[in-house]
Amino acid sequence: MPRDTRSGGSRGSTRRFFSKCLVRKRQDDAAPAPIDSNKQPPAATPSTNVAEDCSVSATDGQAQTESLWTLAFEEDEYKDTTPKCTIGDRQVIWRDYADRVVTSVIAIGDVGVAFAPSPSAPIWGAIKVLLKAHVHQLEDLVAIFGCTDKVLSVVRRGGVYEGLYPGGSLPEELAKDLRLGLLDVYRKSLELLAHVKNHLSRGLTSQFLQALVQAGKGEGLVSDLSTSEASLLRRAHVCEAHISRKRHEQHMELLQSLDEPLKRTHTGVEKLLSQLDEAKYDKVMELISPIPFGDHHLKQSERKTPGTCEWLLKKEAFHEWENSSWSAILWLRGNMGAGKSFLASKVVDRYRSDGVQGNPGNEEGFAYFYCDRSSATQTRAEYILQSYVRQLSRVPGHSYKVPSSIYALYQKARNDGGRSFTKKECYEILPELVNTYSRTTLVLDGLDECDLDDIETLMKSMVQLVTESSRLVKVFIASRKVHAIERHLGPLEESQDLIHVETSDNQEDIERFIETEMNEMGSRWQSVSKDVQRKAKNEITSKSKGMFRFAYLQWQDLKGCETNEDVEFRLKQLPSDLTGAYDDIYSRAKGFHKVILQRAVKWVICAREPFTSDMLCAAVRLGVPKDETTEQALEISSTVFQESTLEGICLHFLVRDAQRKAWSFAHASVAEYFENEHQDWVSRAQEEVTTLVIRFLIHYYTPDDTDSGPGTDSETGSGLKLQDFRNHRHSAWHHNHPLRSYAHDYWVEHVHHLSTLNVETTSVSQALKIWLGIGGPQQPSSHQYQAWVAHLKPGGPPPFNRRWDMGPRLTPSDNFIFGICSLGLHRLLKDWWDEDLDVLQENDYGQDLLALAAYNGHEDLCGILMERGSDVNRDVAKADQTSLGTAIMGGRGTTVELLLANNANPNRILQYHSLICLAAQGYDSAVLKLLLEHGADPNAQCQLCFYGRALTSAVVRRKASAVTWLIEAGASVNVDLDDSWGSPLAAAAYSGAVDSSMGDTGAP
Repeated sequence: MPRDTRSGGSRGSTRRFFSKCLVRKRQDDAAPAPIDSNKQPPAATPSTNVAEDCSVSATDGQAQTESLWTLAFEEDEYKDTTPKCTIGDRQVIWRDYADRVVTSVIAIGDVGVAFAPSPSAPIWGAIKVLLKAHVHQLEDLVAIFGCTDKVLSVVRRGGVYEGLYPGGSLPEELAKDLRLGLLDVYRKSLELLAHVKNHLSRGLTSQFLQALVQAGKGEGLVSDLSTSEASLLRRAHVCEAHISRKRHEQHMELLQSLDEPLKRTHTGVEKLLSQLDEAKYDKVMELISPIPFGDHHLKQSERKTPGTCEWLLKKEAFHEWENSSWSAILWLRGNMGAGKSFLASKVVDRYRSDGVQGNPGNEEGFAYFYCDRSSATQTRAEYILQSYVRQLSRVPGHSYKVPSSIYALYQKARNDGGRSFTKKECYEILPELVNTYSRTTLVLDGLDECDLDDIETLMKSMVQLVTESSRLVKVFIASRKVHAIERHLGPLEESQDLIHVETSDNQEDIERFIETEMNEMGSRWQSVSKDVQRKAKNEITSKSKGMFRFAYLQWQDLKGCETNEDVEFRLKQLPSDLTGAYDDIYSRAKGFHKVILQRAVKWVICAREPFTSDMLCAAVRLGVPKDETTEQALEISSTVFQESTLEGICLHFLVRDAQRKAWSFAHASVAEYFENEHQDWVSRAQEEVTTLVIRFLIHYYTPDDTDSGPGTDSETGSGLKLQDFRNHRHSAWHHNHPLRSYAHDYWVEHVHHLSTLNVETTSVSQALKIWLGIGGPQQPSSHQYQAWVAHLKPGGPPPFNRRWDMGPRLTPSDNFIFGICSLGLHRLLKDWWDEDLDVLQENDYGQDLLALAAYNGHEDLCGILMERGSDVNRDVAKADQTSLGTAIMGGRGTTVELLLANNANPNRILQYHSLICLAAQGYDSAVLKLLLEHGADPNAQCQLCFYGRALTSAVVRRKASAVTWLIEAGASVNVDLDDSWGSPLAAAAYSGAVDSSMGDTGAP
């Protein structure tokens, strides 16, 4: 805590710091004049007459307040002060009061109301006296800020009312009542200012601070002022009702501004930013996260009924979360289908607006994310954190500028092959981004739709931001009440940094939704009486029990009725809950329609990327033959489904997202319904879909004259002609079957995912054997598998997204053992793939089976192969032919560690290429550290590569951590004639990476 160590009361008046007074830019670009720093301020007096200087102007009051803000943020004695102040059981971000005071003064000026001779004029004088009060300790400063903030909010409200309802605009009785309300709040404001001034002069501020942070407790004057302000609000509502017919646009904007959050201003952002051109800025943003978060919000916002969700913003708990000066999490809890996403979108709308984003005066951070279990990119913690980082890197009012730390991380990721930001990098940089802003608000909807591991990561990050940030952090989470979330939030509840809101108050929203829908029926319900309409609204609302989804489904059924009798009959059939509603809809699917519905649900559950209409319409035609050992790959429906047909079959269960042009569950509750209520066939979905994907490839690469199905349909193209393979393999690749690219790219990922589940895999194993070669591991591969290998290309999803081409590593393709070891297919082929296995056989790259498994990070397979006799140090010509070399090239840290533990030699020089230099050039610098820890020579010469030594390679590639580890391990930085560059320092200077060699990752 700061101590007064100077004499003569130099610490006594805040005006001593006017020389650094911060002049804020006003909306009309008219800044207040700076204060004369040469003028000695008068000594503060302990007078309690707070109205002694009532002539002070609003501009003077603003200057006084901004000087105090400067004291809090710029003066050296306070600059290093702890950002949090303990008041009772709260950890208050005390500087937030300074932000709020300055913002309030600017907002009052923006209202444009002349206060004199208003009754509020004496308050400015009272505030001036308080600002000149003697400051003994940090608590005194907080008390001044807190009291000023409280009073200024009253002045702002009073100023708006005085401007909206001038003399003559109201009947005398209403005008008198409003005047009395204004005088009451002004009088109580003056009493509070005097009270705080007295407490300051006597060194007693703790009681006031307790009342400030805990509504309804402590000092009576704080509570009295709040009560008086509430009374004024009611009187103003009466006045507004009277003149509602005369209301114009300016009145509405002013009134709405009272309910909108004031955006804090702060000067610390600008100096932390890097200026980019538009093209570079777009590249940085896209690399951080390509997820269209704006589209996700638009989807929720457009579906929301106008006028709904307002109750949340009026909740006392919401106001406490939003307006308090301590970091906190607001957890909106509700059952599935309660409309939590609509409520979350309301919160997003409150902070997200074009005006706010482009306003240079607003320097608050804001980011949001909607989780959706139908999309893998919307449930993975890595993708969610990346999106938060991207949004917080877009600083409002600073076009094409990003935080310098973000740009440095972008350069590192770009130098590492243009990779994405890792989950760890996002986790570590988020606190830094948050501390850039005066306040940051994060919204996270549907957290319960993520997997447990992802929930764990996200909750740790959110809790860390709230508890450890030196700036104000507000987190809004909407989800069901699940243990994985509750476990992390429990400790916050004890410290009162957690606030709960339940969705049970949304009954009015449901009523409004039904009324709006009824009004839109027009002539279609002209035969339905008003009494029956009222009964329908009441029945649906009461039975919904807060479940918005339930109300929506019942209305969809009800609006098809056109007579009183039909409506009343349907009302008697209403299900008791959401599960009953889905049961009712599912029971309507009969015969082959039910088969197609089940197939569509399975594909959407299991798809590794969202399906377009063409893909899903093609996929639901496919079935597994009853005899799975038959050479016939698929059973294929003769019906060619259209999008509209599929929409009718899957009504209320699956929907086509017009923005993403992809199919997904209509609501998260749909997926949960099928998983809980139809386990008999949903539990087999992963196995069936994986089997179908593999069998589709068999079918696609089979000649037309030996099989039938999609390949014979003119609209789907033709399969590969094996008898003329060399001439036709490339043209066959371009036959555009909707599932071709998906099956080609994702079949391995389906197999990998299935191998991690505790489910039946017999049908997949059988399909794999047919796909690879039914004759067995010692027989040639199938023609279909060989055709697929010929079409392999770099890029695409794992495992095909490595820098080097996967295809040649699987050749010769007539031996599928190279595919098994590269792709990790062994887990579903136990006791078959390794029959009479020769571990020494090599592919066309000269790599043995261990090297292939190591390159792709299959540690369990590496262990099996080493047990079967694979040599980790076998005699080969090139470094990329060894198991350790390929693991290094693949960036497989855990595999490298496994091989080193099994005596792999880190100092091998192969064809003049050292493994340590290979590691210095790789994607993952941590692999280099592993080699050094296991005795690798940091000065090993590498005559084959362009750099000569590992240190030179790391310097030129600007890998700061690698440079540090090599030097700490003893790498020489001196002149070396064997070094291609002369020395690492010379290489750094020539390549422009001198800063990197010195350990600075921010080199341009």
